[in-house]
Amino acid sequence: MTLAFLLFWAGYTVLFSWLLTDFTLTPLNALIGFGSFLISFGLGVVTVFIPYVFYGRFGDKDRTLDPKAHRFIGLILPLIIRILRLKVHVSGQENIPKGHFIMLGNHQSYYEIVVIKHLIEHPMIFMAKRPVFGWPVIGHWAKLIGNVPIDKLADRSAAEAIIKGIKQYKRGAIVTIFPEGKRSFSNSMNPMKPGAFKLATKPKAPILPFTIHNFHKTWKGWPFKRNHVHIHFHEVIKPKFYEDMNTVELAKHVQTMIERQIEHYEST
Repeated sequence: MTLAFLLFWAGYTVLFSWLLTDFTLTPLNALIGFGSFLISFGLGVVTVFIPYVFYGRFGDKDRTLDPKAHRFIGLILPLIIRILRLKVHVSGQENIPKGHFIMLGNHQSYYEIVVIKHLIEHPMIFMAKRPVFGWPVIGHWAKLIGNVPIDKLADRSAAEAIIKGIKQYKRGAIVTIFPEGKRSFSNSMNPMKPGAFKLATKPKAPILPFTIHNFHKTWKGWPFKRNHVHIHFHEVIKPKFYEDMNTVELAKHVQTMIERQIEHYEST
């Protein structure tokens, strides 16, 4: 998909430059050529999204467990990561278990979602904020592959969203939630909401905690600077470990794990 984007970008640039400047080298034509280069970038992005618009309009309307649908989404993710100019450093991938489980971690921006989805092969969905489902193309696919809309973790409607998330887990999907309830926009964490952990404790699911670092700097210096971001997958927390803990204790335990990993990143 990245190669297709580059070909479209180059093709549009050459086409517009030929139509508007006839490749004659003058200061004005050079400026027009640069404008064509920038406009072609946007057109290239739009063009590679066209198959997603049409593919998602046909067939089953619920593709939560359809590997083909998730792989199709996966094709576009490396391109998005490249466009964002992120250098992703991953550790702890050996801790990712087979099968399905509940994933949870800290939340700094929307862009860690792209990276996490790219790294997990098994059909995986998110407990995502409701406005995301209204976005062009992305919103449709968010519904199609089973992502669950959630308003606020402290809101009463969150209980209904948690129940839907549990149902998706029981169907066989990996379900990811951000227990802070909102983005921190920094490497400091907001307190984790204990209620979010019911997504795992109710069905007695294995928990895979993860730590993300520096994702809040995604747009800093873009496109001239390439930002380094980190994600670490911790050891799985099995149901037997937390069976005697309440969700408040479990939330504190996981938050401590993540904050220690953030401290490690900050000190290196």
